[in-house]
Amino acid sequence: MNDQKNLQGRARVYRQLRCSSDHIRDRLIPSALSNATPAGQVFFDMTAAYFEANVSVGQRLSVHDLNEEVEHHHPTMDDLAKPRKRRCMISGFETLHPRYLQGISDALFSAIDDGRARRLRDDIDLDFLVIVNFLLQLMHIAEDGTGRTGEDMLVLLAAEAGQTLNISQCGYRGALEGAGYPIYYKAAAQRILFFEVIGNFYKSLGLTAPEPVSYDLVKILTELNRVGSARNNDAQGWPDGLGPTIADTLKEMTAGPGSDSELFQATSAYRFYAEFLAGELIYFTLCLQDPGRYMPALWSRYPASVSCCTHSLKDSLDRTYHPVTGDIGAPCDKAVALIEAVKLGWVTRDQSILEKAVNNIEAKDAAIAGLFRQELSVFLTESEKTAIAFGNPLTMTGADLQKQIQAGVMKIRG
Repeated sequence: MNDQKNLQGRARVYRQLRCSSDHIRDRLIPSALSNATPAGQVFFDMTAAYFEANVSVGQRLSVHDLNEEVEHHHPTMDDLAKPRKRRCMISGFETLHPRYLQGISDALFSAIDDGRARRLRDDIDLDFLVIVNFLLQLMHIAEDGTGRTGEDMLVLLAAEAGQTLNISQCGYRGALEGAGYPIYYKAAAQRILFFEVIGNFYKSLGLTAPEPVSYDLVKILTELNRVGSARNNDAQGWPDGLGPTIADTLKEMTAGPGSDSELFQATSAYRFYAEFLAGELIYFTLCLQDPGRYMPALWSRYPASVSCCTHSLKDSLDRTYHPVTGDIGAPCDKAVALIEAVKLGWVTRDQSILEKAVNNIEAKDAAIAGLFRQELSVFLTESEKTAIAFGNPLTMTGADLQKQIQAGVMKIRG
């Protein structure tokens, strides 16, 4: 096992991750609730909290994170206190270009702040949380840690409505999947969102997305250069008469392209993509201002994504988050590093070693040990996850996705 895969090193990283997560859940979120901290401030406070203990990489959930040919960017604490300045891809999907991030993130945080009184007064509004989740996933606001902070923001917003919501069951986040595979489900739902965004992008140009649809930007730009990217008469606009408002807002929120000026030339296919995604996210921020009015059209525009995200959030209601503190921490850190090593194929699964690690936890805390013992019976390796086949993402419902994951797991388990 090389240095990147060293169990002691990985256990140390997981210790930092769960300590930061517990700090955010036990201290930052309650403080934000009691002080009505502005959304933008609490978002960046949460993000910074993950890196104050020198966490440089966090958890690894994909073997692709270990590609030594990739030049890794390590953000400074100053970088993490503001919207990112670098382009960002997630599994080939290019998130919002930095030139739009400041304006659109300000609009998101303003909409969250404006809705606080309503959340404190009324029951939880899952439509509002769905839209916030879409925005956070497609923007990737900070240089790093946005996935973790995004979940924390949903936890905070649900708590303002007096509701417990947790996707992760403990501070190790996705490293402990849990029964029902909520982390895997959320990742699959995110990919469905990417597919639907790209489908709407092609429609915005009056084009039909090629089949099978791909959200890989290189493939998209190649296709546009082949067929042309000028909008035609069949181009799809934004619903509810919001097109002019979105166009005007986009002009106001567009900063300079920085070092990417070539990408924004008039004939650049990338420019069409970047401007569409920015306009789409402005549309989402407008929907946040009045979900009851705009949600029907958004559901029609993103039927699979809304269904899957709503399913995920409902499944997360009342799920308990378990802090891992005191002398139970060290054996838990070691156990989660061992599980990760098996997941990523660094070591062959040895059930006796895994059981021994869980027994060491059980001697100190039976409840926490229960989480790990459950994990031993359910976790999938990365290669097993890759082998699970899904149907057409554009016709998926939340229940369909859950059934397909369950069917895939049963097939693997025999």
